[in-house]
Amino acid sequence: MSAAPFDGWSPVRVFCEPDDGWSVDWCRIGEERFSDPFFAQTIDRALQRPFNQAFRRRTRLDTLGEALGGANALRPAGLIFHMSRCGSTLVSQMLAALPRSIVVSEAEPVDDVLAAHRHDPAVTDEWRAERLRWIVTALGRSVRGDPGRFVLKMDSWHVLDLPLIRRAFPGVPSIMVYRDPFEVLVSHEREPGWMMQLGYAERFLGLTQDEAAALPRAEYRARLLERFLRALLGADDPACRLVNYTELPGAAIESIPLWFGIDPGSEGRRTMAAAARRDAKRPYQEHTPDSEEKQRRAGAAIRAAAETWLLPVYHQLEAQRRRQRPVDSSSRPQDSETTIP
Repeated sequence: MSAAPFDGWSPVRVFCEPDDGWSVDWCRIGEERFSDPFFAQTIDRALQRPFNQAFRRRTRLDTLGEALGGANALRPAGLIFHMSRCGSTLVSQMLAALPRSIVVSEAEPVDDVLAAHRHDPAVTDEWRAERLRWIVTALGRSVRGDPGRFVLKMDSWHVLDLPLIRRAFPGVPSIMVYRDPFEVLVSHEREPGWMMQLGYAERFLGLTQDEAAALPRAEYRARLLERFLRALLGADDPACRLVNYTELPGAAIESIPLWFGIDPGSEGRRTMAAAARRDAKRPYQEHTPDSEEKQRRAGAAIRAAAETWLLPVYHQLEAQRRRQRPVDSSSRPQDSETTIP
């Protein structure tokens, strides 16, 4: 089967039906780009068009393997991991501002594949890695752009699947963005991320729902974030560079594109700098620095939780980041195939 029929169409959901196996729902993207802060926002906008509502597609998941496997498979130029509320959306929005770039941020079909074994015990790691390659290829081919500027931003908990993601995309450069734990916890206190709600994260902590509900909210959130950071430390991944929020937006203009093999050029850097002046999640607003204000708002419960669960691993990450070599052509992963002139 040709890959062409999938061009201009994005997968929006991967799901398993008891009597029919794994399938994919699609949405026609047409001339859209993934320029919104999050994948779901672009899909929601596309689905508001009457044509796209009337003409939906559903295919078997294995059909993708016939069309988008082998020579048609697409490797991202880079992967963005993060601890949540730490500047990763700023990085993805700055990269998305570059002409011809393809930046897909927290796409539901990626999470569907990574979590498939929770719905079907027959799913193996090899199955997930192979289907992840197919879905990521479909996302990269769904919009017009330069495949050498295709960057995939993961959800925060996907770092727990880093070994499997590496199996799917060996040698692809990645970054892990993180931030002062007090500031991250204050952000989740104001507006908790969905994974911070009871009923979602217990599987990450090995707790029952009753045990999780008995924890103070700040401790529950800190323990979850600590798992993300420890998973990264434990992976010891040479293809992954650490990026502290304090390095942004400068690192997103200079070292991160170079690490991903992307040369924005002088005009591209000016475009990225202009994007950095807007609020990453609310581009209609100007960006307002908030680190000092969040430090002031970190109360006793947040400070206790951060000091117990997060500061030790945060300091280890900081020590590891300071040992990193400066980014240049010799420090990039040697087997990466995504460098562009």
